[in-house]
Amino acid sequence: ATLSQGQLRVLLLARAFIRKPRLLLLDECSEGLDKEHRNRIFEILEGMIESTTMFFATHRLRYLPTFCKRHFYADHGTVVETSSLGQNVSRRTPISCPLPTIGHAIFTVENATVFLDGVEVLHNITWNVFSGEHWLVRGENGSGKSTLLRLLYGDAVPACGGSIRRWMPSAGEHGEEVSVLAELRKKVSFVSPHLESSYDYPVSAWDLVLTGFENSIGVYREYTQEEKQAALFLIAKFFPEEDLETLLTKPKALLSTGELRRLFLARSLVVKPDVLLMDEPCSSLDFASRERYLHLLEQVVQGKFFNKSVTLIYVSHNESDIPGCINRSAVMKNGCLRVE
Repeated sequence: ATLSQGQLRVLLLARAFIRKPRLLLLDECSEGLDKEHRNRIFEILEGMIESTTMFFATHRLRYLPTFCKRHFYADHGTVVETSSLGQNVSRRTPISCPLPTIGHAIFTVENATVFLDGVEVLHNITWNVFSGEHWLVRGENGSGKSTLLRLLYGDAVPACGGSIRRWMPSAGEHGEEVSVLAELRKKVSFVSPHLESSYDYPVSAWDLVLTGFENSIGVYREYTQEEKQAALFLIAKFFPEEDLETLLTKPKALLSTGELRRLFLARSLVVKPDVLLMDEPCSSLDFASRERYLHLLEQVVQGKFFNKSVTLIYVSHNESDIPGCINRSAVMKNGCLRVE
């Protein structure tokens, strides 16, 4: 429970290596890893090449180890010698956001120290996030980035002597402080590949988005016509090229990674949140899917989907995954936060 997602990925790789297998299948094995951990993993793999045959599946060719000499491409279920991926995809023009004039602080964190299973993970964090700011949080695996997001989301609490206050612009008539967790989840949404992997419930694409109203895993009630229309509006916006009638009933198990990423983003937005917390949301996406996803995200943040902007706090190791709307940045190191 005290390990970051990057550290868990390293341990799962170690689990696969320990049996010294003759055949090793690695699906996006370097996603979510910082440069140091990625290089360390590839050094270990290079020491196994005499005894182990390896297959790597990846969308980021620059992250393949140098000893991987033979390349093949999957194209609509067929293995081909050359790739057309990205050749017909126009690169988006990122939507930038200037620094806002200082308004009300959405998050006010003071001297917050966080323990997980008795281990001190965050150390004396003091940080203010204002409406209109869009933050990039960087740092090595295990530095505390995911725990920081959990603190903002209410999944982790400060130890005695520290505090966090959450003021939401859409609460009350003119905004107010929110302390009840159930109300906070209607104002702050969290998106991460970890959530997707843990969502082990057989639902359709439409039902998946609808579960965002309670942030539930699975369907436990009948949704109103208004809620269904809100979900349908987002799905139509996120999938303009798709046959909606087919997509809405498509089982989760048959959805691609790119489709799931867009649907989980739509799921996070059905409550029209004030804040969007995102932890490596573009991992495992190909170039075209990543460009489409970031374009949608930038539109949401700018208020082009709803009649309000959304404050973004974004964690990523990859420069190509960072949306253009970012206007503030901070670095996590050994559980401490430094604003740049």
